[in-house]
Amino acid sequence: MSQRAKGDPSTKDTRPACDASPHPFTADQRLRKVERLLRPHEFTRTQRRGRRYVTPALVIILVRGEQPWTRVGITVSRKVGNAVVRNSVKRRLREIFRCNKAALPQGWDVVWIARSAAAQTSFEELREQALTGTNRATQRRRGRRNHRRGDNPRDQTDRT
Repeated sequence: MSQRAKGDPSTKDTRPACDASPHPFTADQRLRKVERLLRPHEFTRTQRRGRRYVTPALVIILVRGEQPWTRVGITVSRKVGNAVVRNSVKRRLREIFRCNKAALPQGWDVVWIARSAAAQTSFEELREQALTGTNRATQRRRGRRNHRRGDNPRDQTDRT
């Protein structure tokens, strides 16, 4: 076994670099403890009060957080696969969050629940589903209004 020197370019990480962003914790691109949901009551609060959005590989649940930054919690059940597969899915979801913090809406607590299809989904597809699903879930209720009967613009058709 040959050992490579630390400065050797062949030891560089081949993963794509994350985009620079104005997010408060992206200076070193780490996934910090304050950016994760860790306690069971944080998960249950999000799941009870949150908005849901379902994609083929993920169930996305989010609720307004108390911090100005977004926090993520990841759940992968045994339905997805054995421990090796589950850990692989968790690693990919953590990497998606870590590299795309700025693309996500700020100030939300997000729970990504992996569905069984997540194990066979490519990284790019999983990334696309996580980002677009999370962004759509935050926008779902912005356009809706609770109209009283007769106040709905769709009811204002000409009936002669």
